[in-house]
Amino acid sequence: EYDTKIGGSYIYLDKTGSIELNDKDKETQMFRIDKAKGTTTIVSGKISLVMTKSKESVDLKCKLLNVSSADKINIKTKESTIESSKSIKIFIETS
Repeated sequence: EYDTKIGGSYIYLDKTGSIELNDKDKETQMFRIDKAKGTTTIVSGKISLVMTKSKESVDLKCKLLNVSSADKINIKTKESTIESSKSIKIFIETS
């Protein structure tokens, strides 16, 4: 049975072949593939993840981001920037 306290959801299809699943809540949860713009967007409240095909880019916005790996993290690029308004801490554990 449908629970009206939870709210509604919808699936949107447009003439360009784009699709969106959305809960139409105040703090939206949404998944959208925009074929015309070449983007895939996932939103949950104030968290957003946007992948852009033409730029081969990923943009993630959130309040707290945790990245962990049991064994190894590899980062390889031409250029890197880390910007922090308060502090940067680097911990090196030696055995």
